[in-house]
Amino acid sequence: MQDISAVWWLLILLAVVGGLFFIALKRKPSAQEDKTKKDKPIAPIPKHLLKYSQFIQTNFPEYEVSVRAHHLLLAQQGKKVAMLTMDKQIDEGSRQLGEVKVVNVHTIPNKAQMASWLSA
Repeated sequence: MQDISAVWWLLILLAVVGGLFFIALKRKPSAQEDKTKKDKPIAPIPKHLLKYSQFIQTNFPEYEVSVRAHHLLLAQQGKKVAMLTMDKQIDEGSRQLGEVKVVNVHTIPNKAQMASWLSA
């Protein structure tokens, strides 16, 4: 057997590196796919909703409170009971959405008002 000269080793090495380079190019996601794969930034929860959540947890421990970006979800024994929002652009009031009561307020209500909404 003859020894393979340095030129052939160099050509084999360049062919392997070139092949790996083309495989990497083929597998690289496009710029548009990169944008769609990025996670959406998580919106910070407003302080007034956190205070509202703490108020409910201290005064109504039988309800489970889930804090979302724009509202609170109240559940009792795994069943959704109410959705509470604090949006000043919408009138204060409540309405029924299926079996879930939707309540919008501008300020944190007192304990009696909350009890009347949750019992009705």
